[in-house]
Amino acid sequence: MSRNEDPMRRHLELLLALSLVCAATPMLSPSANAAVPDKVSAPTVSAPSAPARAAALPSSAVGWGGGSQGQLGNGNLASSNAPVLVVGPVAPLDTTAISSGIDHACSVSRGRAYCWGRNDRGQLGNGGTVQSDAAVAVDTSGVLAGRTVTAISAGGFHTCAIADGLVFCWGYGFAGELGNGLSGLPSASSTVPIQVPGFGSAATEISTGHYRSCAIAGGATFCWGSNDYGQLGQPGNVSLRSLPVLVAGFPGGTQSGIAGGDLFSCLLVSGRPYCWGAGSDGQRGDGTRVSIQPLPTAVPVKGAIGNLPVTAISAGQVHACAIAGGKPFCWGDNASGELGTGVLSAAVTTPVAVIVSGVLSGKVSTAVAAGGGHSCVVAAGAPYCWGGATNGQIGDGDSSGASNRPSPLAARTGDVLAGRKVSAISAGWGTTMAIAGPREPGSFVTVGPVRLLDTRSALGINSTSPVPTTGRISVQVAGRGGVPAVGVKAVTLTLTVTAPTSAGYITVYAGSLRPTSSNINFARGRTIANSVVVPVGLDGTIKLYNGSPGTVHLLVDVAGYWFAGLPQSPGSFGALTPKRILDTRTAQAVAAGTTRLLVTGGVGGVPAVSLTPVVLNLTVVAPQTGGYLTVYCDGSVRPLASNLNFKARQTIANLVVTPACNGGRVVLFNGSGGSLHLLADVLGYFSPGIATARGAFGAVTPVRMLDTRRGQPVGPGLAISLPLAGRGQVPQTGVSAILLTLTVTAPTAAGFVTVYPFGVARPVVSQLNFTVGGTIANLVTAPVTANGKVLLFNGSAGSTQFIVDVVGYYLVN
Repeated sequence: MSRNEDPMRRHLELLLALSLVCAATPMLSPSANAAVPDKVSAPTVSAPSAPARAAALPSSAVGWGGGSQGQLGNGNLASSNAPVLVVGPVAPLDTTAISSGIDHACSVSRGRAYCWGRNDRGQLGNGGTVQSDAAVAVDTSGVLAGRTVTAISAGGFHTCAIADGLVFCWGYGFAGELGNGLSGLPSASSTVPIQVPGFGSAATEISTGHYRSCAIAGGATFCWGSNDYGQLGQPGNVSLRSLPVLVAGFPGGTQSGIAGGDLFSCLLVSGRPYCWGAGSDGQRGDGTRVSIQPLPTAVPVKGAIGNLPVTAISAGQVHACAIAGGKPFCWGDNASGELGTGVLSAAVTTPVAVIVSGVLSGKVSTAVAAGGGHSCVVAAGAPYCWGGATNGQIGDGDSSGASNRPSPLAARTGDVLAGRKVSAISAGWGTTMAIAGPREPGSFVTVGPVRLLDTRSALGINSTSPVPTTGRISVQVAGRGGVPAVGVKAVTLTLTVTAPTSAGYITVYAGSLRPTSSNINFARGRTIANSVVVPVGLDGTIKLYNGSPGTVHLLVDVAGYWFAGLPQSPGSFGALTPKRILDTRTAQAVAAGTTRLLVTGGVGGVPAVSLTPVVLNLTVVAPQTGGYLTVYCDGSVRPLASNLNFKARQTIANLVVTPACNGGRVVLFNGSGGSLHLLADVLGYFSPGIATARGAFGAVTPVRMLDTRRGQPVGPGLAISLPLAGRGQVPQTGVSAILLTLTVTAPTAAGFVTVYPFGVARPVVSQLNFTVGGTIANLVTAPVTANGKVLLFNGSAGSTQFIVDVVGYYLVN
């Protein structure tokens, strides 16, 4: 069938054939089919077009693409070119299977079936025929009562599922696709589940297509419904079967991965693909374009696939895709670029390799889905799609109106997929559905950096007036600058003070109770920046308090955020209410060239667990001379690095992440020629251990990556490139951001520094401000792209020296 043919037209053709087949087709009355045998034990099964693994923690259904029938399940009828979350009166959680049909979709969550979208044929299975733009539970008052659903498949206008090893279907039954022995009559359809008889063994897989259903039970494949193109594996003179029939003709081996396309079907026999049914567009992949083939034929493996074992297969409208050796291959129609070869072309009758040199480079594909005119895979826990894009089914967030995307593109992360690992995917006619796993509590996501506040221009606030003395402003963080609207624990920011009319400090906090700590100290008339880690309030805001007798302008640039929840995996973040854990003003000053021991374990909310990196805001007070401060572990060699630089009599603060120290024993070294006082406020901690989870932080022994004093200073308005990945304990790949201490020294003019990823446009933000001749440092969260490089821009009219010390990294989330 061509893509433009009306699928309902075939029903009129089938009406003419019904009189020839109904007499030979056993008819079961509803009462005869009502009795349900005892439960049959069956293994957990997967979604029809993309195997879904059971999740140990809550997972949810997400989707993107067409939504005019409510098939996205997100509470409205609008389409979306980026992932949205499926909702409902009882939102399906712990999702273990997902399936997208023509205009409806379904999932399995906690052993129950849910569906949403078009329902004029009862395909939602809730007993009605009214469409739903949110998930509704499939009826369990009848044959599904007390049963556990393990697999589901949304077809053209019907749905089938497996529960306790038994097969159940509901929706449109005109062509016998419900498998209840009925066809061609109104009674053949059902708005609630009915049982499909005749397998004799526990069913393990289910798949539906247009007016046809198939299942694997007892190691054999059975199909029922329309057979006008041989898609049941039956001779062409048999137009339909209303009860399951065995599909024969396979060689010996294990049958798995049943995939129902529009008018054809495919499955795997011990890792080798076979297809049958329609083939005029090459969708069987057997090297021919014979329109009808009722016997399963092998997809050639001597070409693109070679001897690689096929691990997954999916059949779409007029094309199919498979995964072999961790890479995707497709065949069939390519009018929309659904084969992923980078070009539109005529139909291809044997498998061709999908382009993996772009966004799929180095990634292993684990799930595949072929839809109406597009295809998708899950690779490295993320979804990638290609082909027709008119409904937004690629999910990349593009709104340019491009109709075809012949090369793979990454689905947009956004609020819905940020920090979540996708485990399964299913492509419908113009919609894509997927299972998104739980967010790792305390995991980090890099954004921007993006400016959220500038009181000089009324950005983020309804005034251009400076913050008054002892004044407090509220800044909306959640839902802005790439930060999700909900589920965020804390953010990391660069706070800049400019044009202060007197000396003072700023305190950044969440909620109504202001802590007795500060995040940045400033002198009259001076512009200065500092990094800040702060929890986000329940209302999604942070507060900034001006602790000076004068006015001040404030700028806030967000660089990343942490998800809510107690930290569990190594490298996950635990945000704390700021608490002062050191103040030498109440004891003895730190003498020149000496150290002060700070035990962080078990203090201020930090767990009493060894090797726990801690986030501190360190403040130097009343230093007698200029110098620097170095933070390192007790018992280790002091590194050639500094965390804070200061002038004589200057009060200045900087954010510090300590190394992973035994017993939480941290050493603070006074690298100056005079005594000084130190304040330490604890802001949070990272769970100890080697970082492996998505978004985890890996602490490293501070190592110097750059010192331009050994060469030439950076000229005015210039940027230098600094490779970081694969150096100083930083992994070569899989890193989203580097945590580094940036120091500017000997600048010949006042200015600022912007640190940003190599290969992207320089953002309108700054991480460090400096004056003529001074030395100043700041902790910077520097985002990196796949090349692992950052650019450091000198935003001044003079030259300056840059020093960079790496203290840690964040893994991609």
